[in-house]
Amino acid sequence: MNRRELLVSGSSLLAWLATSGLASAANAEVVAGKMEEDIRLPPLLDGRTGPIRLEAKAGATVFAGGAPSSTMGFNQSYLGPTVLLRRGTIPPVRVENGVDVPITLHWHGLTVPSSADGGPGTEIAPGAGRDVELPIRQPAATHWYHTHVHGRTAPDVYAGLAGAVILQDDDEAGIELPRTYGVDDFVLILQDKRFDGSGRAVYEPGIMDIMHGFRGDAVLVNGQLRPIAKAPRGLVRLRLINAATSSPFDLSLESGRPLVLIGVDQGLLDAPIEVDRVLLAPGERIELLVDLGQGEERLMAASQSSSMGMMGGNAGSAVLLTLAPDDGREAAVTSIPQRLPTSSAVAIAATGTRRRFVLDEGMGPMNMVRGLVGGSPVMTINSKRYEIDRIDFSTPVGAKEHWTIAANQMAHPFHVHGAKFQVLKNGGREPRPEERGWKDTVLVNGEAELAVSIDAETSEGLPFVFHCHILEHEDAGMMGQFTTQV
Repeated sequence: MNRRELLVSGSSLLAWLATSGLASAANAEVVAGKMEEDIRLPPLLDGRTGPIRLEAKAGATVFAGGAPSSTMGFNQSYLGPTVLLRRGTIPPVRVENGVDVPITLHWHGLTVPSSADGGPGTEIAPGAGRDVELPIRQPAATHWYHTHVHGRTAPDVYAGLAGAVILQDDDEAGIELPRTYGVDDFVLILQDKRFDGSGRAVYEPGIMDIMHGFRGDAVLVNGQLRPIAKAPRGLVRLRLINAATSSPFDLSLESGRPLVLIGVDQGLLDAPIEVDRVLLAPGERIELLVDLGQGEERLMAASQSSSMGMMGGNAGSAVLLTLAPDDGREAAVTSIPQRLPTSSAVAIAATGTRRRFVLDEGMGPMNMVRGLVGGSPVMTINSKRYEIDRIDFSTPVGAKEHWTIAANQMAHPFHVHGAKFQVLKNGGREPRPEERGWKDTVLVNGEAELAVSIDAETSEGLPFVFHCHILEHEDAGMMGQFTTQV
C-alpha cells in the first residue's frame, strides 16, 4: 500500500490537512524538548460483575511539564477509567455530574437502547445524576465513552470528558492474544493539544478552526508526550482510540517493520492483516499487534499539527510511543494467530432502503461573515442544521440499508449511533484494511457506500443521532436524528 492510497485520493483531504488556524511554532517549542516518561494507563473499572459509577470532575493537569491546564475527567482530573464490560451482561450505570456545565455520557460503539446511548437528548445538569442499564450483546471490541452535549461536545471532550471501554467475550478469550492490562495490552487514548507560551493546553477556536477543525501542537497519549511502555519481549497489543476533536493520525513504526491489524471499531477482523501504516480518524478505534522480539519499537504519528509538519512525508512524523522490551517479564504470546473470530466480520448485503447524506460545512461567504461578527458557522446534513426536536427518518430494528455519504468539500469522519456498517466503497476505491469489518465511524472523502445494520431500539422517545465526528462540525449543526421500531 503506497502513501497516496493510504491518505485517500483527491485534493480535499490535503486541503483539510493544510488548513489555517494552527497554533504558532513558538508555542510548540514549549513541549518540544520534554523528556519521555513511563506510560500511565487509565485505572480499570470492572463492570463485568458489578455496577459502574462515573462522576464528571473538574481539575488541573500538567501536560509535558508545562503550567497546569484546566481539565475535566470522569472519577479523576483528566480522562476517565477504562471500563471493562462482558458480552451477555446488563451492568447498571450511575453517571453523576460534578462539573458546572451539562454533560451526557455517550457509549461510542455500544449498540444499546437510545435511553442508555447518551446522545444529546440525555443531558445531565450540574449536580444531577442519571441511571441507565447497558445490555451488552455484541462481540469483543475496543470502544469509548464521552460527553455529547450539542454545542459543547468539542470543548468538553478536549478538556478530558472521555474514557476507554474494553468489551470481552468467550470467542475473543479463546484466541491466544495479549490481554494483561498494562503488561502486554495497552489502552492508548490520542488527543492533540494546542499550548500557550507557558505550556497550558488551550481550546480557543477561531473561525477557521471551526470551519476546518481544531489542530494541536502535539499529540498526547493518555495525556502524556512520547511516553514509554515497557512490555515483555513478545507480542504487544495496542488499543488505539482517536479522541481528538478533528485530527486524523497516520501511524507507522519507525523501524519500517509492519504493524499487524487485528481489530477495528466494532471488533476483531476474521484474520490479522500486516500493514505498513494505518490512518486513524476522529472517533475510530483500531487494535494492533507489535512484535518486540527484535527489540525496541517506536510508534510514529504523522499529523498536520504545527510541531510535526504536514501529514504526509516521513519528515513530518513524530514519536508517539516507545515500546521497550522488559526482559524481566516472560512474554505471554510470541506468535501471531492465523485466524480471529469470524462472527464479527460476516459480510452483509444492503438490501433495504437507500439513503443519501450530504455533509456540508458551508465554505461560503455567509459563514465567513458570521465568524467576522462573532457568530458560529452553520454546518448541515442534507441542507438541514441539527434540531433536537426534528426526526429525519424512522426505520425498523434489524433493517439492512444502503447509505451513501457525500463529503465533497473536505474529508469528514462520519459516525452513527445505534447501528454498525461495512464500507463497500470509499472515494471510489476498495476499503483500506482499517476500513474492513464492522465499523461505526469512517473517514469519508468524496462519497462512501455503506451497508448499514440497524441494531438498537429507540426508547423513552429518544432518537439516535448520526453526525460528523469533527466535533467542531457536530457542534455547529452537522448532525441528524432517526428512530427505530421493533
